[in-house]
Amino acid sequence: MQIEIAAEAGVDAFIAGPQGSGSVTLETFVKSCNEHGITPIIVLEMTHPGANDFLTENASERILEISLDLGVENFVAPANKPERLRLFKNTAREKKKHLTIFSPGVGPQGGGPDSAVFAGADFIIAGRSIYQAENPKEKIISMFTSIKNAYEKRKRLEK
Repeated sequence: MQIEIAAEAGVDAFIAGPQGSGSVTLETFVKSCNEHGITPIIVLEMTHPGANDFLTENASERILEISLDLGVENFVAPANKPERLRLFKNTAREKKKHLTIFSPGVGPQGGGPDSAVFAGADFIIAGRSIYQAENPKEKIISMFTSIKNAYEKRKRLEK
């Protein structure tokens, strides 16, 4: 129902953490998105307090594997856990699947934009680290430079 409403509103991508009823919820979400021309984006992990209270060990890895098998390419994973970003990228690489990671958790939550990009993040979600900066423009330029350098370094190592 939510996907139908989103489609009628012109939404082209939908972020969700479909973690109930085993893989049925995840599969239903992805199928519904695909039927309505919406790109599914799956939340693998978050780091705010209580984010993982109801998840079992290795839930993120299982969600990733099922999602990749369903053809999902877009995921949300925290910038402040570079080791997890690397794990997710390596899992996709082993399965010969494409994976795009959007990473929140930059700055106040401890994630560095450069370390996240070097570990595998493709897009950084930076809110408070910019709007709480004394000079937001300077902060954006600094972040951009560090992200660009980290991305170039990652690409050299991936060859």
